[in-house]
Parts: sequence; structure tokens; C-alpha cells
Amino acid sequence: MNSFLKKYNILSKHFLLLICSAITIFISSCSMDDEDITVKEDNNIGNIIKSQKIIVNIPQCVKDLNTKSKEYNNDTLFVYPTDTIIYTSIAKVINYSQKITNFVWETLDKTVSSKNNQEWISFEKPVYGAYTSDADSRPKQWQLDTNVIYNDCNWDFCLKIFDLPDTKQTDMFPALQFFYNKGFDKGSMIISPTDLDKVSFPEQQFGENMKCELDFNRNSENKLTNNIKIINLAYNYNNISIYYLHNITISLEEDTKNGFVTFMGLADLPYLWFSDINKKGFSLNFLGCGDINQNYLAIYSGLTSTTEESLRAKYDIIENSVGNILFNNYKSWCKMINRKDTTEYKAFENPGFFNNKGYIGCGNLSDNNALNCITKAQALIDKELPTSPYRNSIYQIEW
Repeated sequence: MNSFLKKYNILSKHFLLLICSAITIFISSCSMDDEDITVKEDNNIGNIIKSQKIIVNIPQCVKDLNTKSKEYNNDTLFVYPTDTIIYTSIAKVINYSQKITNFVWETLDKTVSSKNNQEWISFEKPVYGAYTSDADSRPKQWQLDTNVIYNDCNWDFCLKIFDLPDTKQTDMFPALQFFYNKGFDKGSMIISPTDLDKVSFPEQQFGENMKCELDFNRNSENKLTNNIKIINLAYNYNNISIYYLHNITISLEEDTKNGFVTFMGLADLPYLWFSDINKKGFSLNFLGCGDINQNYLAIYSGLTSTTEESLRAKYDIIENSVGNILFNNYKSWCKMINRKDTTEYKAFENPGFFNNKGYIGCGNLSDNNALNCITKAQALIDKELPTSPYRNSIYQIEW
């Protein structure tokens, strides 16, 4: 293998490792128990956190995806993506975004439920305290401020959690900032997972720059939205952070009355390319709909260069569908890796479908569940994909 392929093998690992390896590592490290956490009745904030639904639900078929499959643990340089790989990877991105928000929410719940933090029953004045985290056994400091301004919005409360420094260090490391109102109609979180829980999120594995944002909004009785940004997710190679799956931006809306969830998002893959001429990387764009009650999911996917800034779903997903982009680039990819292949790569169609059996195919499915999800997904096509100021750069979120 020549020098280029050696470098390519290290940095790219192509599509499977770019997406699935990062997601597999994260979710396997971030497994959570579904048991309810006991909250003392006199802990007002604890009761609020436990009683409020702020995280969008997704179909069980997405939650059940196997994220520890051995098929993702080998060298995938010479594996060209199939429809199964593409749609399963996107479904795991959705699963991934929900798992991290659930993880943070449960960690927060455990924190406010701690017997050491009973001062949080005070809503009238700023309070602060310290405790030892059950998650990583490290000392943390918390602070609850009232009447704060963030992102030009007035918030009733801001909860801050800091990871306390080692003896040789002087600065505390922000682990979480949570802005919210008394009615819990909306809120905004900034999270540093490696400071919130150094056991589940070691810097050696995820990189020191990984940050997350979660905004939630209950804009009506039956609508719940989550906007999630996960940035600077690194893959560690010989103690060097390589940003395979660089940024994830996803917006989800749940119709809690009728049991549907719609979503739009993108994932930046800076080390994905199909020739040695253009090495700018691509964004994997997607939208779709899930039927929570019927355990069904439909996904539309597209590929665009990370240098393109259109963010229009119709262009990024419909006109540049993943199946067409992969079909058009197959020959140049074969040439890049010196692969002599006479087989013709078959393009695949949008959308891809999941049910209780997992991924079941793509293109034209005519059952009622598919049609219901397609109809709601197609209503998103003329909208813009969610934006993120952190695209295409190693950006440190300002606390």
C-alpha cells in the first residue's frame, strides 16, 4: 500500500468507521439503566426535573439497534457504503443524540436528588454547594443563580456544575450550565461530557473539546421540540484527536398526542472523500418521521460537500440523495484505492425504512405505516436544515 493509502487508512477508514465506530464507542460507553431514580418529596427542583418530559421520544426500533456489532470493528477502507450502512448509521445518529440527552438528564436528576444538595429546595436566592459525583467519584461544585440572561433571553434559573481541579490546577472546569424557567416550558443546556462524567467520557477516547448543547421547548400542549448539537466528537488515534464524526446537529419535534416524531439534521464527516483531488469532506444530511406507536421509521438522506452552505433540504437531500452521490463517485473511489472492479454499483433510493425487525429496505414501500411516515417527512422537504455555528471548525463553546 502506497503512502497515500496508509494515510487514508488511518484518517478515513471510510464510511462505516467514520460514523458507526464513533457512535458505537459513545453509546456502549454511555449505557443507562431504565430504572426510576428515587427523588425525595421535599426536593422541589428534583421533583420538577423528574416530573417534566423534556426529551423527545423515538421509536423503539431505533433504540434497539445493535451498537456493539463486530462488523464495525474491522478495517473498512475497502468497503463502499450500501443502503443498509447509510440508513442504519443515520438511525444510530438519532439514537445517539437521544442517549446523550437522556444521560445528561439522569445525571442531573441524580445530582439534585443527592442528600448533599438539599439546599436546592430554595427558589428565593442564589445557592451553591459541593458534592462527590457518584458517576466518576470526582469532587464537583454546583451553583444555582436566579434571574439570568443567556442568548438574549431572560431565565428564572441557571444551574451550573463544575468539575473541581486537581491539586496542581487552579481553574474549575464547567461541566454543565442549565438555563430554565419555573414552568419548564423551555430550557437550554451546555454540556461538557468529559467534565460531567470522566468515567463514561474519558478525554483519551472522546477528545478534550467535545461539547454538547440541548434546547427544549414545549411550544404547545401536544408539541415538544429538541434541538441538539454535539460538536468536536473525536476519535483517539495514538493520543491524537481525529474528528471523524466532527459535528452532529439535529432538530426533533414530537407530536405527543398522536405519537409521531419528525426530525431534520446533519453530521459532518471531514475525512470522507471519494478521490485524492477533493478532500474537503462531506455532510450527511437527513430528515424523516417516526411512528412511535407503530414502531416505524422513514429516513431520507443526502450528501453534500462540507463547503456548501445551502442547508436547503430539497437540495441537500432530494437533489443530492446519498444513493445518487455514491453511484456517481463509485468509479473515482475505485481508482483512488487502485481497485479493479467490473461490478456496477447500484444506486439506491430514498427513503429507508425501519420497524421492529430493524432495517427493512428502501424505495417504494406501500404499507400504511410507510405512507403515514412518508407523508409527514415530505412536509419537511421545503424547509431548511437546522444550522450550527460550529460547522467545519474546532470550536470551543463559550460558557
